[in-house]
Amino acid sequence: MASIMYNKFQFLVASDYYIVYFTPDNLLFLSVTTLGDLSGEYAIIPTEDIEFFKAKKGLIQYKITIKFYGEQKSMILKCNKAILNMKWQKENLNHLLETNWNGFVK
Repeated sequence: MASIMYNKFQFLVASDYYIVYFTPDNLLFLSVTTLGDLSGEYAIIPTEDIEFFKAKKGLIQYKITIKFYGEQKSMILKCNKAILNMKWQKENLNHLLETNWNGFVK
């Protein structure tokens, strides 16, 4: 688990599951329970607070590395290419790849 402290983001480091929404201006993190329900906790991170973003393709998942300005450590997220009973996962990943992760990868 990450040990990053970023404003409202600090509570999310204890969670293992997130929904991450990419917009041109922000990253939105929604904390999800192990059963897939929204926990009600979230963090909105403006893109100008992100120093580094990298998405590396693996065999069954992507490894996403995010470094925030002023933080010592980077946050590493693992994103499965497919999830059972969630057909939208593959479609959404394909969209992110086609759009360079909505402009995050230059």
